[in-house]
Amino acid sequence: MYTVKRLFIFLCSATLTAFASKEPSTSGALTPFFDETTRLYGFKDLHGKVVMAPQFEHVGHQHGPSFAADHPQTAFLTPVWKFGQWWQMDRQGQLKFSSIFYDNGADYYVSGLTRFLDRKEEKVGFHNTKGEIVIAAKFDYASPFEKIFFGKEEDSKQYDGQYAIVALGCWLEKPAVGYKYRPMSSNSGHCLINPSDGCRLMAESQLCGGRWGAIDRNGTVIIPLEHDGYEAVRLLLMDLEKKEYEEAHQPV
Repeated sequence: MYTVKRLFIFLCSATLTAFASKEPSTSGALTPFFDETTRLYGFKDLHGKVVMAPQFEHVGHQHGPSFAADHPQTAFLTPVWKFGQWWQMDRQGQLKFSSIFYDNGADYYVSGLTRFLDRKEEKVGFHNTKGEIVIAAKFDYASPFEKIFFGKEEDSKQYDGQYAIVALGCWLEKPAVGYKYRPMSSNSGHCLINPSDGCRLMAESQLCGGRWGAIDRNGTVIIPLEHDGYEAVRLLLMDLEKKEYEEAHQPV
């Protein structure tokens, strides 16, 4: 009877501990592997057991673990390519976010946030490394939260910024043929919903129309969406960042 009671207490304690811990542990890390037969990627645990069968054409981190506590950007989500696009996938294999295509892969985390696409509404928003939506998908265009103005040379090594350029009602157009697309953001402006088209047309296309402004990392509008284009807002943000930099570096 005493042994059964001890076992019951142990199981209850283990269950409570599992539910109380929200942080992924290193023991939960998964490593991608390439299957020569299917030519697809899957995931194995630290013991070499296959926990996700080969099903992904590409994975974002081919040479390192995912879902490991000491890799903050992939502790909760990891990028995978499936159904012709990039996703942010959780450890259970759920494709949680449709990631913006950027630089031949899933969008980067900048200032702790990355962009995602709401496929139903065809709008772009931001989520954090834990998979929590920080800024709802409500814009047709959104840049990363990257600095525009840099002060001293050593400061230019830190690209994380406080503001992102956003737009409503704009479109991406290839003037030579008259095609119009819904825009998705890339490094300094232009990408498409369809990644393969985005690679071909990026250099030849331009964003047109819409109302442009800027938001901070909480999603608060800090430059009203009433300007004519990206460049107009970029210059306003540069002035704002320069002013903030000068105020922060005033001699005591």
